[in-house]
Amino acid sequence: MEEGSIDRAARTRALLGAVLFVAYCVLVVFLIAHPRTRIIGVLNVPIIAYVFARYVVKAAMDDAPQWARRFLYRGWHGNYRAFEDRRVRVIDGERDMPSRVFAQDIFAILGEAPSAIELAKLEARYGAQFVRGTEGLAEDEWLFTDEACLAYVRGHMDDQRTPRGRDAHKLALWLERSVFMPIDNRRTADTGKLYPFTKEAARR
Repeated sequence: MEEGSIDRAARTRALLGAVLFVAYCVLVVFLIAHPRTRIIGVLNVPIIAYVFARYVVKAAMDDAPQWARRFLYRGWHGNYRAFEDRRVRVIDGERDMPSRVFAQDIFAILGEAPSAIELAKLEARYGAQFVRGTEGLAEDEWLFTDEACLAYVRGHMDDQRTPRGRDAHKLALWLERSVFMPIDNRRTADTGKLYPFTKEAARR
């Protein structure tokens, strides 16, 4: 999941707060260690206890599940990608190789469990853009290319009054803008070519 400016600002504030808290703790320890300032240091201990209980423990309790998910969902390129907290595994495209998405993750978000016959129909429909992986963690897993994945998801946007239709609409926007576009922008920067989801191609 690509990090936005709001997320970066929040992460910067949290980091700055942690640094200041640690510096404050070091100062209090320094004050307690010296007889002349020990009383001042002791008086600051309740403040440290309050800040620790109010912010540090709360943040750890709130963020620990997110950290665990980030670790479990981290992909081949070190990227954590999840749509509304549901994992989406993506093999980033490089140069002329398009990005590929684990079909099972897309099916799960849309509430589908295609049979072998339905998978065969998808294979016939999309051809080389919907294939089984042959190596690594993708071995024997069905993979969509980026364009086929977006086409498949958009095919479920027919009725936004249903939960699946709304999910498909949001998922399509998220895939295009937050996943495929940043990847293709990097590919363009590396090769100078335009790819389907670069900003320049989207403007056409």
